[in-house]
Amino acid sequence: QLFTSTTGLLYTPVFVGPAMLGFIPGYYNSAFGLYGAWKSWGGPGDNPTTPNGWYGQAGIYDGRGAQGVQTGLVWPNFSGPLFKVAEVGGTWTPYADAPEVGWGSVAVGGWRQSGPLTAPGGAFESQTGGMYAYLVQKLGKFRETKDQNGIVGFVQGGWNSSSTALMHSSFGFGLTFIAPFGDRPLDSYGFGFSWARLNANPLAGYGFNSYETMLQFYAQYHLVGNLFIQPVLTVLPTPGVMGATGPSISGTVQLTFPF
Repeated sequence: QLFTSTTGLLYTPVFVGPAMLGFIPGYYNSAFGLYGAWKSWGGPGDNPTTPNGWYGQAGIYDGRGAQGVQTGLVWPNFSGPLFKVAEVGGTWTPYADAPEVGWGSVAVGGWRQSGPLTAPGGAFESQTGGMYAYLVQKLGKFRETKDQNGIVGFVQGGWNSSSTALMHSSFGFGLTFIAPFGDRPLDSYGFGFSWARLNANPLAGYGFNSYETMLQFYAQYHLVGNLFIQPVLTVLPTPGVMGATGPSISGTVQLTFPF
């Protein structure tokens, strides 16, 4: 997802939409598949290096991961369950005659997972599917300089028709403050909010409440070279686990070395 390049949030929704969790292949279980894309880029002076336009992309992948198969450890198989996904979207960057227009991206996608699919409590379905959408937009700058300073916002959401999924639908948003202080051009700060409607059906057997909310705050400080340190605070005002006696608060500190 585009979010991973516009926010330093560590929670799952910025990497995998909650309504797709358990179906879409990804870290740590990759899956083989076929992927194709079409892009129509234009830009200031029709410069293809500054994309403004629309795109479409689709893929079909080994879908056995939804059945608990460790697809990263076995040979691909396309005669069984498959995960299919397609997405259309658009991107924009500032035009030479309208530099106040910030870059952004919007997309809508749909997916389908074939089965059979089961849940711990015995729920069963032969296939399922869902939809998702997201919007990312740069909202403004702190100063007119060449560094990548500014405020970036995002909104995301998803839904599925599954009776075996961990979550049925989700909604989230967040803000990233990039280099708000001129003498710290590589620092960033941000927060995100995520709400998810959980699969609380007793036949699914997950032991969830009907929904969960999550807030996360982070600061990403540049140390030296490509090394960053990031303290993160995560708050669950309404935990999803049934029987939770109150909100959950946790802290994380991580070192990041992009290369």
